[in-house]
Amino acid sequence: PYQTAWSSVSVPNGVHVLGATARDAAGNQRSASVTVTVANDTTPPTVTMTSPAEGAILTGAITSTANAADEVGVASVQFTLDGINLGPEHTAAPYEFAWSSLSVQNGAHVLGAVARDAAGNSHTATVTVTIANDTTPPTVALTSPASGAAIAGTITLSAVASDAVGVAGVQFTLDGANLGAEHTVAPYQTAWSSTSVANGVHVLGATARDAAGNQHTASVSFTVANDTTPPSVAVTSPAEGATLTGTITFAAAASDDVAVAGVQFTLDGTNLGAEHTTPPYQLAWSSGAVANGAHVLGAVARDAAGNSHTASVSVIVANDSTPPAVVLTNPLEGTGVTGTIVFAASASDDVGVAGVQFTLDGANLGAEHQAAPYQVAWNSSTVPNGVHVLGAVARDAAGNQRTASVTVTVVNDTTPPTVALLDLVEGAAVTGTIALAATASDEVGVAGVQLTLDGANLGAEYTAAPYAIAWNSASVANGVHVLGAVARDAAGNQQTASVTVSVSNDAMPPTVAMTSPGADGALVTGTITLEASASDDIGVAGVQFALDGVNLGDEATTAPYQFAWDSGAVANGAHVVSVVARDAAGNAQTVSVNVIVANVPPLPVP
Repeated sequence: PYQTAWSSVSVPNGVHVLGATARDAAGNQRSASVTVTVANDTTPPTVTMTSPAEGAILTGAITSTANAADEVGVASVQFTLDGINLGPEHTAAPYEFAWSSLSVQNGAHVLGAVARDAAGNSHTATVTVTIANDTTPPTVALTSPASGAAIAGTITLSAVASDAVGVAGVQFTLDGANLGAEHTVAPYQTAWSSTSVANGVHVLGATARDAAGNQHTASVSFTVANDTTPPSVAVTSPAEGATLTGTITFAAAASDDVAVAGVQFTLDGTNLGAEHTTPPYQLAWSSGAVANGAHVLGAVARDAAGNSHTASVSVIVANDSTPPAVVLTNPLEGTGVTGTIVFAASASDDVGVAGVQFTLDGANLGAEHQAAPYQVAWNSSTVPNGVHVLGAVARDAAGNQRTASVTVTVVNDTTPPTVALLDLVEGAAVTGTIALAATASDEVGVAGVQLTLDGANLGAEYTAAPYAIAWNSASVANGVHVLGAVARDAAGNQQTASVTVSVSNDAMPPTVAMTSPGADGALVTGTITLEASASDDIGVAGVQFALDGVNLGDEATTAPYQFAWDSGAVANGAHVVSVVARDAAGNAQTVSVNVIVANVPPLPVP
């Protein structure tokens, strides 16, 4: 076949003519041609590094990412480090590659992304970054115990550590084996019992680690010297075989080659109270707490290392087991009780009465009485009326008890008095002073009646009739108020009666105006008529004219309010004419005007 491979990229884009010339052996030729347009892709893709950023400081694992685009299509993106490929070429988005910055030296490096299209056009984007991985191990030192120390019991193992970036953890070791879990935060310390290892030389280590995996170890040698010898102990009181009664002193002596940590007293193998940690090792023990007969008292001595030794004695307990005798002397069985009574008992014992406790319905009445006479004042009104049981419990020093009781009936007055307010109806309108009075009665007797205003006492309580007071309603603000009466009997029972009233006292002064002379500074001569107008929301009680503060004539109680005044009766010059309007409640209002008296003096007699 007549054909050949031709690359159109060898010519510029545009119109070109392709031809073919056929030739025979005689040299005859003929040509054919076609016109074609070459349109090859010559534009490289665009590419940008999206991570890391220019100038970034990098440590540990890094992900390089890029964005790429092409008008035809991106064929691949190749990531590079310092011009060397990082992994395989990426042929599809997203364009990213994870790599470890620990694989290169600290310092400046160039990360690149090379985008390529199918036509072979390519474009590169780069960023310069700084690798700064941690390669320095932490510092660490053991602070406790000291090198060469002799230790015993439980101690605190401590270390200090620091790192240029940060300490990730400190692991304690003993003789090369881990002691517990790694400590990830300061303080780096742990409590360790040296009794967990044999006495002798041991090596304590502390390994500090940072987040980059760098490590450093410090160690010290020390000697474990734990105490293995138990203390010695002896019971010093009571003696072996002693007969015991009441409360005794239980004592022991103890010693140890190092030190006694504590002595625990026991009774028949059971601990008696808390361990005693300092001498003298003794306690007060009541033998009455156990049954009469044989018992074993023991003392267990312990040293700080946990070594212990026990000493004991056998004793005989022989306590008093006979209870006292007790009789209630007042009140008698079946008595009816009111108010406060004397509650009394007598008691005796073959050894001695330690105390008598009075009770009411099984509950204690006050404190125990430890000496005769055994009696108490009891207020029966503190319980409901009805049947109650009074008791007396006698006790001896050995703790033996006996109880005596009587049943009584409480019949106290529980009915309150009746009370009513006189001459006042609910919602009444009140003005001025009124009589506030009440009546009260009780099946036993009224002890007192207290009159009240809005819940507050009005004066003292009345202990006898009549229960009344004159009350000035003007002493409170106008409006709704509650008047009450509280009746009380001798037993303390109360009953209240009340009414709500409306106080409407006149508190508004009249209005008044000077109508003649009306103008301030008027000239006055001869006799003139002083005139005023006045009004009040309830009624004007009177109007009084005055000159320079002195009344002019009598108060006018009805309109018209006027007065004929002879100005010639005063010296020429400035004067003040005033008028005072008053209502029946005593409220008053004053107005005044300044006038000038200018009368002509009489001629002298020739």
